[in-house]
Amino acid sequence: MRILIFILFSLATGLCYSQAVISGSLEELWWDFKGEQIKDGSHQYASYKGKPYILETTDAAIVLDKNKRVEGLTIRYNVYNDRMELKNGDVYYNISLDERVQEVHLDDHQFAVMRFLAGKSKAQGYFETILKDEKCSLFLRHNMLLKEAEPAKPFQEERPAEFKQQAATSFIRLNTDYLVPVYNKKDFLNLIPDKQAQVARFIKKQKLKFRKPESVRELVEYYNSL
Repeated sequence: MRILIFILFSLATGLCYSQAVISGSLEELWWDFKGEQIKDGSHQYASYKGKPYILETTDAAIVLDKNKRVEGLTIRYNVYNDRMELKNGDVYYNISLDERVQEVHLDDHQFAVMRFLAGKSKAQGYFETILKDEKCSLFLRHNMLLKEAEPAKPFQEERPAEFKQQAATSFIRLNTDYLVPVYNKKDFLNLIPDKQAQVARFIKKQKLKFRKPESVRELVEYYNSL
């Protein structure tokens, strides 16, 4: 099934690739993309408090298979729907989850479509790349909560639905082709039975907190050095 992004053929004359018009092979690739215009455009969440987006930028880039890169795009990350949204004119289009999109760069943030463990099954979604290593890699899963609207009550006004960004979840890739969440020390140690004692001492000595991505990165870097 043809998925990914729908981009009008005329867009090919407007985007830059290596500071030039898109190559013929990349132009042909656009024809394989199917898109979904986002209903009501940017007004979709007008009645909500807050927004489901982060990292909207006019300096985005998409890296496709075979190292084809398209730059100078306007893209925002809809965390709540887990979709990258590409702007063409005044209209946004969903970039469907597809592993043929190798990377999406939003300024200095790099995202990729990855398979991950969700409960007892596998799912697919966008992850921010924090550290890549042959031994152990670290990724972040951004989270957005939609708090339902509340009707008016005595001594309380009506409250609209509200988007609230939550703390990101750390995921690692270690000896698997999918990512695994690590919420605490036990989660990490269970994945490394041969190095548990050393790593446990390091966690205690450094007073690492798993709710802080920088602490998890420090831990992964230490593990990779063993």
